[in-house]
This record gives sequence, structure tokens and C-alpha cells, in this order.
Amino acid sequence: LAALNTVKWQPTLQTINTDGLGAITALEEVTRIDHQSILILGAGGTAYGITAALSQYKSQVTIYNRTPSHAQALAERYHAQVITQLTPDHSYDILISTLPPAAYSNNKLCKAIAMIINKDTVVMDVNYQPPLSKLLKYATANNAAIVHGGRMFYHQACLQQQFWLQPEKNTI
Repeated sequence: LAALNTVKWQPTLQTINTDGLGAITALEEVTRIDHQSILILGAGGTAYGITAALSQYKSQVTIYNRTPSHAQALAERYHAQVITQLTPDHSYDILISTLPPAAYSNNKLCKAIAMIINKDTVVMDVNYQPPLSKLLKYATANNAAIVHGGRMFYHQACLQQQFWLQPEKNTI
């Protein structure tokens, strides 16, 4: 895995990434994951964790990032697709943003994202602050179901506790 976020010494160094399973568990509170068209915005560590977890499902994952080479590296690693532009002719069942909140100060990006969200899209923003991000406001305005980053954060905390408190053998 390209990104790790949880470490323990018991009896040797062990690491995991809870981003993917935390995000999937949060999404499954609202929708199913299998056989879905999923767009991930961003190609950083959180996107890697989520894409890795999604690779275990029968879903079509597409990556968009402002730096296409970063999206391509992530897509190649997990057999996903890449798009270099967000256009209204793209339709997705699930949209997951791993972008920082500051990314939404780019009006061009915001307009492009808003064009692909509709009432059938489930929108997740992994950020938990602000409580209702600009992305989730767009989604709500388009009658889309939303998944708040706080849900992912909660499930990550549960996974981390399980990892830290379990005996030597890891099963996460």
C-alpha cells in the first residue's frame, strides 16, 4: 500500500491504512459498492487507500486529479481509469472527494463538479471540517445523498482501536 496511517509495535513494527475500509464502511451506510461507477477526486494518500480498498469490489473506478500523471500512477496500480476533465457527459453512481477544502476555492473546478452531481449520485467528502463542505452543499442542492467525512473518520477510529488492541495476529 502506498500510504499508511496507523502504526504499532507488537512485537515488531506493523502498519495499516484505514482510509479505504473507513470510507467504504461509511458509504455502505447509504449505498452498495459493488457494480457501481465511482469517481475519486484526488490522487494523494487518502485516494490511494480508498482506491486500494475499492479494487476488491466489482466497480468501475475512475480517478481525476489536477496533475494527470499522479492520477495515472494511482490508476495503473489499481486498474482504474483516468479522466483529465470533468464534463457533464460523465455520470457516476458515487463521487468521493479526497481534495482539501481549499481546492473548492477554484470556481472552475466547483462548476465542473456541480455539473456531474445529480439526484442519483452519492457524494462523499472525506473532510470532516467544515461540517457541511462546499461539495456537500452542491450535492444537497442537487438532491444527492451525502456521506460526511466524519462518518469515515469514526469508522477509521474503530478500525485503529481494533488494530491496536488485538493480539499479534492482524486480521484487518
